[in-house]
Amino acid sequence: MKRPLIAGILLGLLALTAQSAAAAPLGDEVQTVAGSIAAPTRFTDGEGGFPGLGRRLYLVNPATNGTVMYVIDVDEASWGGQFVIDTVTDATGSGDIDVYLYEDLGGLDTGGTGVVTLAEYDTGGPGETGFIPPGTKKAIVFTANAVQSTFVYHGFSMPTISIASGPLDLTVPAGAFVGWRNDTGDYSFVRHNATNPKFNSSPGPGTGIRVGEVFTHQFDTTGVFPYTTSTGTGTITVVSGPGPGTPAG
Repeated sequence: MKRPLIAGILLGLLALTAQSAAAAPLGDEVQTVAGSIAAPTRFTDGEGGFPGLGRRLYLVNPATNGTVMYVIDVDEASWGGQFVIDTVTDATGSGDIDVYLYEDLGGLDTGGTGVVTLAEYDTGGPGETGFIPPGTKKAIVFTANAVQSTFVYHGFSMPTISIASGPLDLTVPAGAFVGWRNDTGDYSFVRHNATNPKFNSSPGPGTGIRVGEVFTHQFDTTGVFPYTTSTGTGTITVVSGPGPGTPAG
């Protein structure tokens, strides 16, 4: 009679072990938001949720925040960085939480004209993690299944390499953005060493990275990417990760 309870405890311990084994985000934590959602988005689409419902409610009245969604004003300091949604609780125990990242919430028209969705992450939980595209203004957190959800959203800064002082080698999960800051005192560049380069900051004359500027690239697939700058060579190693998210069609 006690076997189901023991099995549940073991599964919980395994889940906690898997969470603790996950690699920590590379940047600094620059935003932390604790939120709650009273009810799921019961009108579902092919992906299992309907964030458009929450978007429309929020546009009609921001005071509806926390009903079937939680809208977060994304800190610009986290652009290009990773987000993590954890400490998820709900009445069903599923921990299912999802998020869409928007540049523009658009208007109230049912066709969605003006809406700019930069990335969607809805893996089913527990919790959620992914990457924040530059330009993201709002994050809509929602759930398709759970009731009385609470969560904590963490936004991290983008991992940035100093071209002047390095180190130039970095390992990141798939989907991550990497920035290179030119603090050399002169023009610089970042160029993937390949016949068909995946990234090149300076493809033509006069396109170098100016002093103080940051060149950014998103690595959406695993692999090893050697590159050259004005100060030396480095390697970006991309391991398995959440990926770049799926922009809305």
